[in-house]
Amino acid sequence: MVLLIDKWRGRIQLLSHTQNSVVYAVDTDDGVGEGRANETATVLKGWAVWYRGEEPLGPLRPPDIADWIVRREAAIYEQVGRHDLIVNYLGLEVAVLRGAGPEPKAWAIRLERAPGKALRSYLRGPAPSERARLDLCLQFARAVAHVHSRGVVWGDLSTRNALVFSCPTPNPRGGAAGRSSDAAASQASSSSSTAPPSSQQSASSPSAPWRIKLCDFGTAALFENYDKDYWGAEVRYTPPGPSAHLDKRGDIKDVGIIHRELFALGSAICEITEWTVPYGPEHEVTYEEVQAMLLAGEWPDISLDNPAEDIIRRCWDYQYVAASEIVEDLESIISQSTAPQQDG
Repeated sequence: MVLLIDKWRGRIQLLSHTQNSVVYAVDTDDGVGEGRANETATVLKGWAVWYRGEEPLGPLRPPDIADWIVRREAAIYEQVGRHDLIVNYLGLEVAVLRGAGPEPKAWAIRLERAPGKALRSYLRGPAPSERARLDLCLQFARAVAHVHSRGVVWGDLSTRNALVFSCPTPNPRGGAAGRSSDAAASQASSSSSTAPPSSQQSASSPSAPWRIKLCDFGTAALFENYDKDYWGAEVRYTPPGPSAHLDKRGDIKDVGIIHRELFALGSAICEITEWTVPYGPEHEVTYEEVQAMLLAGEWPDISLDNPAEDIIRRCWDYQYVAASEIVEDLESIISQSTAPQQDG
């Protein structure tokens, strides 16, 4: 595979390659010129890399299955619609593919490229101000509320799937955090591109406010179609208990889909306000160690002075019935923190 990528060096920027999908950019898009794939304004997410009718990498799925998966995620993006806090979906790529029969197949979705990386990857840097972190929580919750208002369960709710579009902090070094393929689409550098760093986008500016957009709806579904017993969130965003190692939690009864989604939202708010991943940083605490803590009944730590503690615990206690309620409570906390102090 390395030889194939070397052959297309500069023409293809391979941003993420997982067992489920690949995210990449090509120099034939957006008028960037030959060898400048890393300068495109858009990226492609699919189940193979296609370049001028050739397939340098893939397929990860048979064409018929890949066609169904691509169209499914495209339909979710269309259902969610345009929103300032959701990565822009720009269309479905369809063509007659070599070796895939005479019928056109969907081979990728096109998305806007983020200049920054996944929000989680910034946690290794210094924490922003409390107000900035609360603003990030509010953006995240507003985006989730919009997704829900469109009748969609996100499923893979995580800061791994929130891309940074502006911030006062330089992009963190290294690969995109977590396993999200869309989140990796924000990565500004890749072994498959040789363009100098100065030509690459940057989200950072000393005066820029934090701004994020949510992405990756590969496991999302309409509420009526979502598995009513499935805990889709990552392991760090699931409740402790004797069945914490299972996707279907027999130890937690009568917890509806919306409450599972809002539980994960509470964990995201905890992560952002604490500026650390629940149960400890991923490079220090392994997946297996997190599972052991969950099975032992341990909960993530919350600082005594965390202004969003009540919101987080209400999410974990299944007391909210809509993300819009969480938005209102976050707005209230922010307004109180900025209100002028009264004497006496």
